[in-house]
Amino acid sequence: MKKTVYIVGGDRASCYKTPWEDDAEIWLLNEMWWKRLDTDYPRWDRWFELHWPAYWEDPGYHDWMKRQTRPIYLQRADPAIPAGIAYPLDEALAYFGRRYFTDSFAYMIALAIMEGFEEIRLYGVNLDTYYEFHA
Repeated sequence: MKKTVYIVGGDRASCYKTPWEDDAEIWLLNEMWWKRLDTDYPRWDRWFELHWPAYWEDPGYHDWMKRQTRPIYLQRADPAIPAGIAYPLDEALAYFGRRYFTDSFAYMIALAIMEGFEEIRLYGVNLDTYYEFHA
C-alpha cells in the first residue's frame, strides 16, 4: 500500500498544484469534476460519490461510472456500477465515535486514516494552499 494519499477537489486555482507524478494514491470525487479528467486530472486511483443519485445532475455521469474499473465509493453498492463499493460508514462511525461527518472530504479523510495512510494531502479543496497530515 502507498503511504501517501492526495485528496483532490475541484477548485481550479489549487488543484493544479497536485504533484500528479508522485508515488501517491490519488482520490477524486463528485459529478461536477468527471468531465474535466482529461484537462485537469491526469490520473486517479479511487473515486468518491457520496451524494444520492437523485442529486446527480448529468445523466452521462452514471454512464461514465458504469464503465469504470477503479473503485468508486458510494453510499450503497449499486449493481449497475460494477466498480461501486459501499463506503464503510458503520466502521468509520465506530472508529471515530461520531454520528456523521460534515462533507465528502471528511469521509475521505476518515477512510485514509482508517486505512493507515501516513500522509494525507488536500489539493483543490476550495483553499488557497494545501494542508498535510503526517501520522
